[in-house]
Amino acid sequence: NAFDLQSNTHLPDVAEEDYQTASIELDELNKKVETNVRLEQGYLRKKVFNYKTISNCSICDKSLNIEFLVCAHIKKRSKCDDDEKRNIHNVTPMCKFGCDELFERGYIVVDSGVIKALKNNNTDFINSYLEKLNGKSCSIFNEHNEPFFNWHKNFHKK
Repeated sequence: NAFDLQSNTHLPDVAEEDYQTASIELDELNKKVETNVRLEQGYLRKKVFNYKTISNCSICDKSLNIEFLVCAHIKKRSKCDDDEKRNIHNVTPMCKFGCDELFERGYIVVDSGVIKALKNNNTDFINSYLEKLNGKSCSIFNEHNEPFFNWHKNFHKK
């Protein structure tokens, strides 16, 4: 049975014959698109991780292989000017296991070096994750990145 996380109820099973005959009607399954590449990412990753293979998430402080860490902009990259995009103090390692996404969406902020949970009314799993982070110190917080963390906090407290 499939499990519906929103209502904690089981969804009905799909009959085996439905899986065998079910298909979507599309003429093509792939589409070519043009995209921009963030050229500063490689440079920033080298500066932040300094050729290490293991580093810590600045939010949960878990030690992880760097393939599970992103070099996250503290101030939203889309709101940065070119100098802010290049500024090493505007990036921090965050894990792909939840911290990066929670920070990006404003579920957590860093206030004077302390991680604070902002959003409630979540699933039990998210609330439990936020509870573990709330009140912890951000391991990389300093006077150089404080303005970026303040921007992030003010942006998400609106």
